[in-house]
Amino acid sequence: MDSEYLNKHLGKCLAEGLAEVVERKPVDPILYLAHWLYKYNSNTLYEKKVSHCKASLALLDQDQEKSSQEASDQENLTEEEQIISNASKGTEKVLSHFLLLTQKYLI
Repeated sequence: MDSEYLNKHLGKCLAEGLAEVVERKPVDPILYLAHWLYKYNSNTLYEKKVSHCKASLALLDQDQEKSSQEASDQENLTEEEQIISNASKGTEKVLSHFLLLTQKYLI
């Protein structure tokens, strides 16, 4: 059980840190490893924040694109309503003119 815990929580970073110690061969390997682990933790937290910010920005971009599309759709609907309204007014004029003509001839 303890080895599972160590492997799960320290496996990757400890292996990388020890490889770094072997490669660099510092005068004080324990102090070097301690600083390396502290920096590793800071970098990991920073990477998580950056990842979260990128995800948030992606969502904001999607929301902005959706809002732009909705605004464009609303403009199109407004234009269509205006066209229908104008066509309706034109139809009303033609009908009223037609009714006036038919009334003249019927009387």
